[in-house]
Amino acid sequence: MKQGYYDEFEMPTPCANCGELFDLNDGYASEKWFKGTIICEKCHDEEEQEIEEDERSESIFDDFKEAAYSVINDDPSFTEDQKNDILKTCDQIRRMLNN
Repeated sequence: MKQGYYDEFEMPTPCANCGELFDLNDGYASEKWFKGTIICEKCHDEEEQEIEEDERSESIFDDFKEAAYSVINDDPSFTEDQKNDILKTCDQIRRMLNN
């Protein structure tokens, strides 16, 4: 690196995600990718978008599971095995969403 490159930063810090240098005071605590670590503003924005998408997916799943519970509990024609299969499918969907 060039001499004086760090002079533009009070506390030069590499982003844990992209490696770009930023001033520590301008960083953000990572909430998902690198808990307990500071990341740059650009990566923080990307991480926030990912967190929001995760929350939307979780909300959709919760609505789906609530509807499934409602259907299987309100319809006496479902057998216990069918109810269990539906609930197992809900759990599989949750695992897929979390990967």
